[in-house]
Amino acid sequence: MQKGTDADTCFKGALVNTVEVSEFMGIMRKKYSTTMAGLRKLKHHESKEKKIAIYLLKRYSNLSNAQIGEHFGLSYSSVSKAAGSFERQLHDGRGLRKEIDGIISHFNRLTPLLLFT
Repeated sequence: MQKGTDADTCFKGALVNTVEVSEFMGIMRKKYSTTMAGLRKLKHHESKEKKIAIYLLKRYSNLSNAQIGEHFGLSYSSVSKAAGSFERQLHDGRGLRKEIDGIISHFNRLTPLLLFT
């Protein structure tokens, strides 16, 4: 099965409870005073907030890489690379992990996708 297909998205959605983009962006707006449009304008290598948003949407939503990319003006492969790069940074940075855990704690029904752990 090709990654990012509708079947892939449906399968992920059946596995976990997921966060809606609007719900997620409400938390990002409160934490970082930014909107999806504001994040879209930033180059992902220049913006910690954009990297966080991409990583969390990939991990906690039922969106495919292509769908996440549409929100940020990125290709599906750029989403994959950005999320993977950010995940490696999380393993190296204790402060960054604490920041991510703080964002995640705002979601009362959030369950991580087991496919990415």
